[in-house]
Amino acid sequence: MPPQHHDYLTLKDEIINAFRPIEQLFKIMDTSGLDVDGTIIRCYAEIGLELTGTFRSKLESCLVENGMVLTMPNDNSWNVVYASTREQAIADGVLADVTEAAKAIGFKRNTVVTDHLFHGYVEVPSGLEGEGQSATGRLHDLMVLALFAARKAVNADRVNFKVSFLMAPGRMETVEVVAHIGPGDNGEPVLTIMLPEDDEGF
Repeated sequence: MPPQHHDYLTLKDEIINAFRPIEQLFKIMDTSGLDVDGTIIRCYAEIGLELTGTFRSKLESCLVENGMVLTMPNDNSWNVVYASTREQAIADGVLADVTEAAKAIGFKRNTVVTDHLFHGYVEVPSGLEGEGQSATGRLHDLMVLALFAARKAVNADRVNFKVSFLMAPGRMETVEVVAHIGPGDNGEPVLTIMLPEDDEGF
């Protein structure tokens, strides 16, 4: 995670932690009895809880809108790609643009796979010609598992998951894969799928 994103996440947590005593007070007030005074206190509590909910929602929205932190929503809209020199990285072969394959299984925006993951596991190793393997099928499996992992991830800019690939007749290899959300060339959210050793530059 870039240092500036880490700083903003830390700031966000500090703000929320500072606000928790007030939130807890409202929750205590909300348990008051329904006598005359209790009714008034409960009204105050309802207002307070509404304010705390709005506070959290607005804080998250501001951080996301200003590019301070990117989140993985738990729905089908989750989808993104790597950036600042992403276009050049694709041209250089450092990243493989798999957007069309990603869209076919539910992602809605641009998606790339790092060359190490693509050439090391998505491409079919020699010796598997008669095993019914194809790069298209292996990529499809990778993207489906990425989508499942993304749907479980919230308030994070990356998620780890495991994928098993047939590497030789009768030999499967399970590898850890990282899906990372970051700003694209024009600041748009984009998705990079990679091996853990590729993660340092994202």
